[in-house]
Amino acid sequence: MGVPIDVRLMLYLAAALQVIAAGVALLIIPVSGRRVSWIILCLALGLQAWRRLYAVGSNATVVEASTALGVSILLLAGVIGIRGVFVSLRRASRQLERERDRSGTFLNRVGAAIVSLDVSGRVLDANAATCEILGLPVEDVMGKPWFDSFVSEDAREQVHASFQRLVDDPDGSDEYVEYGLRSSDGEERRVVWHRRVLRDAEGRTCGVRSAGIDLTERVRLEQELEFRSLLLDQTTDAVLVYRYDGTIVYANDTACRHRGCELEGLTGINMRTLIPPADLETFDMHLQTLRQGEPAVFETEAVCPEGILRPIEAHLAPVRVGATEYVVDVSRDITERRAAESTVRRLAYSDHLTGLPNRALLTDRAAMAFARARRLDEQLALVFVDFDDLKAVNDTLGHAAGDEIIKVVGERLTAASRAEDTVARIGGDEFVILARIGAEEDADELATRLIADLSQPYEVSGRRVHASASVGVAIYPEQGESLDTLMSHADTAMYAAKGERPRTFGIGRRINRNRDSAG
Repeated sequence: MGVPIDVRLMLYLAAALQVIAAGVALLIIPVSGRRVSWIILCLALGLQAWRRLYAVGSNATVVEASTALGVSILLLAGVIGIRGVFVSLRRASRQLERERDRSGTFLNRVGAAIVSLDVSGRVLDANAATCEILGLPVEDVMGKPWFDSFVSEDAREQVHASFQRLVDDPDGSDEYVEYGLRSSDGEERRVVWHRRVLRDAEGRTCGVRSAGIDLTERVRLEQELEFRSLLLDQTTDAVLVYRYDGTIVYANDTACRHRGCELEGLTGINMRTLIPPADLETFDMHLQTLRQGEPAVFETEAVCPEGILRPIEAHLAPVRVGATEYVVDVSRDITERRAAESTVRRLAYSDHLTGLPNRALLTDRAAMAFARARRLDEQLALVFVDFDDLKAVNDTLGHAAGDEIIKVVGERLTAASRAEDTVARIGGDEFVILARIGAEEDADELATRLIADLSQPYEVSGRRVHASASVGVAIYPEQGESLDTLMSHADTAMYAAKGERPRTFGIGRRINRNRDSAG
């Protein structure tokens, strides 16, 4: 008896649906692991349907055919549903991979070193910055015991103990810690870390993630700056650094001592407040020179807050740090140098015994006096004084006594002259006075006063000494318009007066006695 047509059609349809389900399963279900069972099941059902189809002589009923068709429909629907699940899983997997790639890219691009450790201290993850600090590829870092493999030996025990305390504390919070890492080349890298505890869904500690900043270069720069600052503080030169607007940004210890204030009292103030007003124009001119890239040197005075002035020699140099331009001002206290220069000038232009101007200074002052006299049509008197009894004092009382008398002679000549007159010692017992006069009678009066003063007794070594002096006078411009000519005439007049005793002086080619006789 043959199979009814409706049963045959249902069997055909069930077989086709199972074959389609098997094909869909082959296309969408990965051929791996337990999922192969879905493919085998679909194929088995499909074969069973075909076997029933060709079993024409069997006793297939409508119920069996309907059951086969229903199972096939459910199977196809299940496969299509599974396809949706797998499509969603594949999409989520790809999204997760993209997120992980982006996260990895971010962690590798960020400047900080990021490393994750499990509770035992083994490396779970490390970004490129961490590997760069260690000088190792990532595969040589992953899974290694962090503290035994990479932390510097002197800090290892302490750092590991603090890590363990953080892991063991159920309420452990973030913390900061700084320690050294030993790189592959043996160099120690100083890193400051921010530690954060990682917890699972149940709140249990599962690891620690640390983000670190490599401070090695900054520590090196700080040490170098500290060393340089130490050197600058030890130098005897004052060092100031300021911007072109005058704002001081650095001062060493010597600069603070010179200015009489602490570092806080110098930084931030304007350099122009430390320069005398008379030198500000020169200072600004030198700043313009510095802007052209050229150094500058000038002498000024350091003004202390108390108003005390200290002579300094400042060496200025332009420098640039990044986009900011500065002036490095290295100044030296020249108080002693100026004192030495003054001493040299004094020794070069003054008599060492009396402190009076010597012949060199007399020459300079005579030139200025002659120029003034010519411009104003004035007269000058050159008075030549010779102390007559110095040799006798030296022979009887000694040279020390003679020196004392010479000092007193200089004092008496200075007292008898005006402040504008020049009193000079030009030899052992010879003095010259250059004075401005209104008439020749003024020269006579000066010579008479000098003779009277020099004739007074001298107290030397407890003894009273009487001595005299001879005086010769030459008038400018009558007897000459040069120092040598006037001194020659005055010297001649003085020697002529030596024979005219007592208390005589000579003028030009004449000899006067007590201003009453002329020769």
